[in-house]
Amino acid sequence: VAEGDSLGALEREATTRAFSAGGEVLAEITLGSGSGERWARTDRDEYVYRVSAFRADRLAPGRESLQPGS
Repeated sequence: VAEGDSLGALEREATTRAFSAGGEVLAEITLGSGSGERWARTDRDEYVYRVSAFRADRLAPGRESLQPGS
């Protein structure tokens, strides 16, 4: 996301973390809100990425879309 892009001003919507079997955080992705394109940031670098809503929903699905046992 380029500096000054209005996409970067969207509020944070979700954070997804992947854990090892021992409970160590392996990766963390934070996503911005919105119905179209969103921003995404990892805990591993300084860049802010532009992602489609389709991809964002796969990275951090909403609670309502998660099914027990899946």
